[in-house]
Amino acid sequence: MSIGNLLRVVPPPERPGDPFPGPWRDIEAKLGTALPSDYKAFVRAYGRGKFMGHIWIWTPRAWDPYDRLESMAPTVLKLFREDEDFTFPLWPEPGGLLPFGSTLDGDYLAWTTYGSPDDWTVTVLDRGMGYQEAHTYGCGMTDFLAGVATGEIGAPAFHPGILECEHLFIPNPRGPDPVVEIGWRLGPFGGSGTSTSRLGRSQSGS
Repeated sequence: MSIGNLLRVVPPPERPGDPFPGPWRDIEAKLGTALPSDYKAFVRAYGRGKFMGHIWIWTPRAWDPYDRLESMAPTVLKLFREDEDFTFPLWPEPGGLLPFGSTLDGDYLAWTTYGSPDDWTVTVLDRGMGYQEAHTYGCGMTDFLAGVATGEIGAPAFHPGILECEHLFIPNPRGPDPVVEIGWRLGPFGGSGTSTSRLGRSQSGS
């Protein structure tokens, strides 16, 4: 399994945000499995960031816990296990889904864990269908991203304008989003004042 297709389609940033070069022993021990080689190459070359303004791939040791693979994967697995309507097998069941990313719309990207990690393929769990519908793809993570970026792979769960973004990948540096002051006014009979907010995505878009 190679990252070559993605590197050709979406050149990695000169300065990746929160890249992870390893070591992998503790991460894989926490998840209870080795991980695909193209994923390891991805987090080293691209780091933390957003694909096509829509897709986040969780990275090990990310400063933001909502982007951290070793915390998000168990959290999402727990949520699905507690959902009585969820019908798909979950890791560590044979062929169970192991989440590795999400979208701004709340969809989840997961590995379908048949065979060795380099044989794993991608499944997208569709939030719009209440996670009762899954779209499977016969390729690994980086080939899936390359296919979406070129339009060769259509993902029904993703919004139709995904390729209309200005940049195919935007890295995110380490550290919280900048805090800005926002003025507010309730109306002719309300008050006014200031508040602070962080620029960036909402938690649901982790």
